[in-house]
Order: sequence, then C-alpha cells, then structure tokens
Amino acid sequence: MAYHSPHMDLIEQELAQSLASLKPCNSRIPYYSTVTGDVLNGDLLDYGYWWNNVRQAVRFKHGIEKLLQNDFINFIEIGPHPVLGHSVKETAAAAGKRVNLVASLNRKHPESQSMSESLARLYTLGRNPDWRQVTPPGGRYIRIPTYPWQKEKFWAEPEAAVLDRLGYPGSIFFNNPIPSPHPAWSVEINEHFFPFLPDHVVNGDIVFPGAAYVAAGLALCEQVSNNKLLVLQDLLFSNILKVEPGRLQFLSVDYHTESQRYSIYSRFQEPGAEWSLHAAGILLLSEFDGAPAPLDLDLLKSRFKNQIDPGDMYRMLSDRGLEYGQQFRRVRKLWTTDDEFLIRIDTEETDGDYLLHPVILDACFHSVLTLVPGRNPYVPVSIDNVMYYASTQRECWCHGTITNRTKSTIEADLVLIDEEGSVLAEISKSFYRALPSISEHDNPAADELFYRPDWLGIDPEPQQPPDVISGCLLFTGDLPLLSGLEQELQRRQVATVRITRGSPYEINNDDCYQLDPLVTGDCDRLLQDLKGRGFSHIVYCWPLLQQSDDYSSESISSHCMQLINLIQCLDTENQINLVILTRLGEVVTGDEAFIDLNSSPLWGLAPLIENEYPNIKYKIIEIDGSPGLDLYHLI
Repeated sequence: MAYHSPHMDLIEQELAQSLASLKPCNSRIPYYSTVTGDVLNGDLLDYGYWWNNVRQAVRFKHGIEKLLQNDFINFIEIGPHPVLGHSVKETAAAAGKRVNLVASLNRKHPESQSMSESLARLYTLGRNPDWRQVTPPGGRYIRIPTYPWQKEKFWAEPEAAVLDRLGYPGSIFFNNPIPSPHPAWSVEINEHFFPFLPDHVVNGDIVFPGAAYVAAGLALCEQVSNNKLLVLQDLLFSNILKVEPGRLQFLSVDYHTESQRYSIYSRFQEPGAEWSLHAAGILLLSEFDGAPAPLDLDLLKSRFKNQIDPGDMYRMLSDRGLEYGQQFRRVRKLWTTDDEFLIRIDTEETDGDYLLHPVILDACFHSVLTLVPGRNPYVPVSIDNVMYYASTQRECWCHGTITNRTKSTIEADLVLIDEEGSVLAEISKSFYRALPSISEHDNPAADELFYRPDWLGIDPEPQQPPDVISGCLLFTGDLPLLSGLEQELQRRQVATVRITRGSPYEINNDDCYQLDPLVTGDCDRLLQDLKGRGFSHIVYCWPLLQQSDDYSSESISSHCMQLINLIQCLDTENQINLVILTRLGEVVTGDEAFIDLNSSPLWGLAPLIENEYPNIKYKIIEIDGSPGLDLYHLI
C-alpha cells in the first residue's frame, strides 16, 4: 500500500482498535513532530496523532527547519541504515546552515563498529557521552614499565618494502602490482604521477585523458611482447574518468593473458567504493611487418593552403568547454582542408616514461575539432587500431583525415610522422562523440523538466546457487562475453537453443537457428519448430551486437520491433523469464562517454511487456564489458 495516501483508509478502523489503549503523557525532552512540523507536547500523541502520521503528508522539511531555527545542528539518525541525511543537509543548506549527521547503524558495517564510531563522532562534536555505559568501572589499571631510549638507527628494509615505498621501475601504470588471478597493477591518480592532469579540463571538470588509456596499452604491450611493432585493437572508452583532487583515487590496469585484453578501472579509496570501468582494448602479439614506407612531408605540406593560428584553435576549443593548459598546448603549426588537417607538434619537456606521450596523442585528437563546426566538445570513445613503430623525437607531425561524420560523431584516421617522413604511429578509425555544450551542460532549469532514474548502490548478494534454468532460448552472436555464457550453460547441462541474426531462416542443427527478427514469419517458424520443447528463460543479447551511429527513428523502431515480434509469437500461458542485455543503454554512473539510443528504448519497453503479459517476468542487465563477468549468475 502507498503510505500517506487514500489507500491507507482501509486500515483506519483496525489501527484505531490497536491504538485505543495508548495513554500519552507529557514530554521530558522537546518533541519535534514531522506530522505537524512543530514542537508538540507528548500528551497529544494519541490515536488521532498516529492516524495523521499514517494518512497525512509528511512535514519532515518543516520539522527540520524548526530544529534549525532553535539552533540544533547535530543530528543522530536512529535506524538500521541512514536514509534521511541528504534531506537534512538539503534543508540546512537552504537555510544557510551547516549540520553534522551521525547514524546509529550502517548496514555495510558491523553493528558494534558503527555504534562505536558514531559515539566517537559525537564526542568530537562536543557531546559528552556517559562513558561508564561503554567501559563500566571496576577495571584494574596496569602500569607499563619504562626504559631509556638507545637512540640508535637501524634500517632493515627488504627490497619489497623499498619497491612498495618508491614504486616499481618502468611505466607509471605499473607502479604497484596488486594481488589478482591475472596480472594487474594500480597507481594513485595525482599530479605527481600524472603532472599533466590539471591542464586537461572538459566542461569544468579535470578529466583523465583518453590518450593516456592508449599510452597504458602500449606500455603493457611492450612489457608482455618482444615485438618492436606494438599493436592495439578495438579500444573502447566507456566512461569518462573525472579526477577529484580532494579525494584519494586509484587507477588499475588489468590484463587477461588468454584473451589478450586489457582493462582500465578507477575507484576512490573510501569504504564501499567500487571499481568503475573506463577503457578496454586488445593487444595483438603476433609478428607484424615493419613500418610502412616514409611519406613525402614536403609533398603533403603542399596540399594545404589554409593555415590557422594555433592560438585561435585553442580559443575555439575553450569556447567548446575544452580548457587545455600549457602542457596540452602542443600544436605549433596547423593547416586544414575540408576533411584533412596537418599539424606540427612540439614534443619537448614531456615528463614520464611513455612510448607515445598522452599530451602528444591528445594534440592529434583535439586537432580533429578544427574540421567540425558548432560549439559542442567532442571526446574519443573508440579506436579500431593503434600501430606504434617508433618514439617521437624533438618534434613530429600529424596528418589527420576525417573518414566519416554525422551530426554528433566524427571518425578520423591519424598518422604521426617525423621530420624525415618516417611513420611513427598510425591510429585507424578513431571515433569521437559530442558532449553537451557549456550552455546545455549548465541549464538546471531544463534538467528539472525531465524525470530520470535514481540508481542506488546495493551490497553484493551472497554467493548462492542461481535460479534453475530449465531451458534457454539464447539470442546471441559472435562476442567473447557471450561465448563465455554459452560455455557456462553447456557446462551446467542447460538445454540451450542458439539463435543468431541472419536471412533467410535456417536450421543449422537441432540447437542452432538463424532468423531475421524483423520478419514476423521467422519468429513464428522458430517457435513452431521448438514446439514441445520447454524453456524457462529467454536471454536476449542482440542489443550488444547492434550498436551503431544511426539514431534515426527508423533505426530505433527496428531495434524495438525485433523484440516485439518475438514476444507477440510466444505462448505466454507458462511463466517465462525474459532477460535483456544492454550496454550503454542507460546513464548509470553519470560518466558514460555516450548513450546508445537504440538500446535505451528497451528499458521502457520491458515494463510494458510485463504489463501486457503478466507471465513474462523481465530483467534488464546493463553491462560494462568487464572481462570475466559472470553472466550466468546475473541471469
């Protein structure tokens, strides 16, 4: 039932009978009521008061305002877990006052620990608890014997302790190996390890540059490979990493030797903080041919007639919300055509042990925007291939070519060369997506016009056997993550029918089908062919395979219709568990580099399906692409 609503009228008589024996009396301490929003004497807390507490609106804000007016600034929330602190702070901020909040318990911590920490917090705020209730009197004090200090120095520091204190040699990304089933390292995100950070600001926030994720991949590739040519593939920058100087923040690089995939995470060094995935890519460790033939730099220069002052470019970028400090202002000369640019990059005074320094690669990235009209900032979100041949010298050049563009995306190829025209690195199909402009970003009035989901963190569920899957229709495709799910289903001997997208309708064997999801007849044929074979779960993974830059109404509708066609053909007399997998279909952390508008409507469609077909119970799993993700238990 909805509390404080007319639905509660159904229990009024029952509540009256249950509370008829109440005998309220005068208060010994002031009683501030969230029913009246004011101070109330205890003898008024009769049945009528508690009925109003159940039925009428909560006047929590008014009660807190009354407490603030009477100079109360320390608040203790008594309950199994704090939930009201934000509302108290919000009310206090509106009144121009600062308050202290203490919770009696926290579900994420042991009860005795929470109570002791809360008591200590109250003591530091000037309260004087009755310590006899904490440490009862009657104990016997023992005097510790004294002895003179010898005042001699003796350093006994093993090599492991030295490395832990000073860090490991080599790339800063491998500063501290961490215990893990696979190779993993961590490094603190600060200005000492990454001096360039304060000079990389996007829409007012210090942001860890995407170019640094490429630098980490190249350093890892050099460490695990003997090849002179280093190759990265399928890089994806999934979440923007905002750097908060006032909080201790760590970066982690993980490497899975079997898949040759590396992932980059971050987390705050705080209780309950979780790791967030920001980037991932694949190392190609096979032998490759050497660098391509040198380019004729003079001939390349002759093709460009339109020269732009680099100062004008950085002012343009600043207007877009991309505030580059001195360390990132590396472009010394710049020429453009409609779809190409050529820049000379200053590579001097680049601190750190990098094969391709982030400030140099970022100069290539942000120069792409000279070819893009508008006021929106763009950030890199993916790269198909990075091929690294040699390190940069005192200065180098970059030739960029836009290969595709839409209203909100750009795709470009980049080639770094030295003064002799030798190719230093190639970046193929670097993909950029627009962020809101500064005017859009700072428009709270517009934000208030729209509802948005509020994501709540929960404790990890205890390890327990998942629900039994007594048969599964798996709408899948060629993706390593999905291959892992298929293997786990097979290992658990779950009867699984594998359905892939394609035309025409085909039966490859008893458990493998191909169909066109937009052809209603194909779905009918599938279910007719499977008649008599029971299944408890439909796992719909196709949204992970269909991400594209086409966000036209036709494209979005077709993604929804694929699922609708399937649902309308189902026999829904028996309960079916529908599991939908999406990636970047919803804003969860707020730092997503972009949202897949083709997947987002599925979040609205799924509840409608359950509403229309009560025997279909849906679950949507938003994944971040982390390797080793246990999809079976999530399903």
